[in-house]
Amino acid sequence: MEWTNNMLGVKYAKDFDQQMHEIAASQTWALYIDDHNLHLTFDFINYCQLN
Repeated sequence: MEWTNNMLGVKYAKDFDQQMHEIAASQTWALYIDDHNLHLTFDFINYCQLN
């Protein structure tokens, strides 16, 4: 089950990133998340830091 959470979290981050680039490319934005373990994976955090 963990791989599903990890995949969904990264997919969500990529989707958020794409949508924000389309509507607010020249602005700074933030993604606030709760402490659900879906978001607390290495891949999710790594993607967010790199993008």
